[in-house]
Amino acid sequence: MTLRRIVSCRNHSKNLKQALKSSGVFLSNDLFDKVLKWVRFSHGNPLQALEFFNYTGNRRGFYHGALSLDTMLYILGRSRMFEKTWEVLVDIKYKDRNLITPWTVMVVLAMIAKVCSVRQTVESFRKFKKLVPEFDTTCFNSLLRTLYQEKSMTDARNVYHSLKHSFRPNLQTYNIFLSRWKSSEVAEGFYKEMREMGVEPDIVRYNCLVYVYCKNREIDKAYKVVEQMRDEHISPDVGVGWSAR
Repeated sequence: MTLRRIVSCRNHSKNLKQALKSSGVFLSNDLFDKVLKWVRFSHGNPLQALEFFNYTGNRRGFYHGALSLDTMLYILGRSRMFEKTWEVLVDIKYKDRNLITPWTVMVVLAMIAKVCSVRQTVESFRKFKKLVPEFDTTCFNSLLRTLYQEKSMTDARNVYHSLKHSFRPNLQTYNIFLSRWKSSEVAEGFYKEMREMGVEPDIVRYNCLVYVYCKNREIDKAYKVVEQMRDEHISPDVGVGWSAR
């Protein structure tokens, strides 16, 4: 494709804008997303991709979508161009703040967490308070999910406890930790905290609690959970039965 050749060609690095103008190609949002996606997966030049992104963003009648923004941020983050990343986000904030979503938060934090400390990752998370339309629990969950994927569950748990009073944890918050429970004590602690936070467990949460009890051979506790489910009119499913075997 003409646009792929222009964006990837070193000879066009100094005259990318002129080459794009002279191409005669009608640049739709769909075509732009495809070219940027191709740059991402072909590990193309991030600076040329950024120039392509900025050029299209300044054209009359052309508007970037959330997908193109997140793809551009991924390209920059992979190359550790974090200053450029924040520049793009600030620019988008004034153009269309709604493009910056909780998924955007996770894309950026994941790139940062790969090479920076937990503290730096949390500091970067705080920057989003001035960028996203709603700096809420969904964004908090993006941070926790990033930490357990890129750092460790211990890091995610520590950050959760330090920031949980600034946000209101929900079922999705606790979902992040569910499959990672190793001891009954930790599971019981989170289960108790869910209740205290006003988050009522559902079948998935109960399944995980039964599973951790069975894994630690605490079968009596597992059966008590099943009885509790019945008392709350929650019918045990296949997951509970399989865990109890």
